[in-house]
Amino acid sequence: MASSNCFLILFFVRQKAYRTHSTIGTVNNKLESEALLAQARLGAIVESSEDAIVAKTLDGVITSWNEAAAKIFGYSAQEAIGQHITLVIPDDRRSEEDLIIGKIRAGERVHHFETVRRHKSGAAIDLSVTVSPIRDPDGRIIGASKIARDISGKKREAIRRQALMRLTDEIRDVEDADEIAFVAARRLGETLKVSRAGYGVIDTLNETITIERDWNAPGIKSLAGVLHFRNYGSYIENLKQGETVVFADAETDPRTAATADALKAISAQSVVNMPVNEQGGFVALLYLNHESPREWTEDELALIRDF
Repeated sequence: MASSNCFLILFFVRQKAYRTHSTIGTVNNKLESEALLAQARLGAIVESSEDAIVAKTLDGVITSWNEAAAKIFGYSAQEAIGQHITLVIPDDRRSEEDLIIGKIRAGERVHHFETVRRHKSGAAIDLSVTVSPIRDPDGRIIGASKIARDISGKKREAIRRQALMRLTDEIRDVEDADEIAFVAARRLGETLKVSRAGYGVIDTLNETITIERDWNAPGIKSLAGVLHFRNYGSYIENLKQGETVVFADAETDPRTAATADALKAISAQSVVNMPVNEQGGFVALLYLNHESPREWTEDELALIRDF
């Protein structure tokens, strides 16, 4: 009888242990499933974010790169991962990386740091950056996670408002039309950091522009005088149609490729020519020149139109 009782007790103990083990296994499986689900959700959030989210080692090697980072910086994940973060840092901003990594190593976060980074094309990007330490399961800091928001549009809008406000102040008491035109050209040139800006009077019959005075950056010669459009390409045809002429590089634009040397000789390898029409006629031209190839953004063209 005692033997039977021992057998029954052992049976129940084993059954309880089995049920306990099964319960633990079920809990562990559930926790593992929830962890995988949370990881998947986090991955979806990272990939759908409009902010660049980048991870890097303490040595600055990029280890993750989301879709927004590819859009903002121009490099795909395949191009960026494994590269050093200086891939997107301008030379004159390299010291910032040392400062940031120093704070990360000390366990500190960097909050909403406004800076400039470099697009694959070489263009500057205004960013607001937050950087946080990445820790391993033991709490040791092994890297950094960066969230970068493109604030270029906000910066450009602030520059636009400031330029228009300054122009209004500068011409408030000016009555001479030529002086107003010069002040406006100077304000545009200085704001957009180009080589030259000015206004000229158009003779459509002879296809010439007469320039009395223009604004020029240091080292750039004035175009004051009479210039013949055909000496610099065929784009006069576009201007006659009321179209704004924009080219980033005279050597590659089909309208100016044959006359690129003439344009470079007058520091106008990159150009915006915006016609001024009155009563249906092309009577004047607002022009901006740059001595080297230069891309013109939509925001810049909008600012030029405002002037």
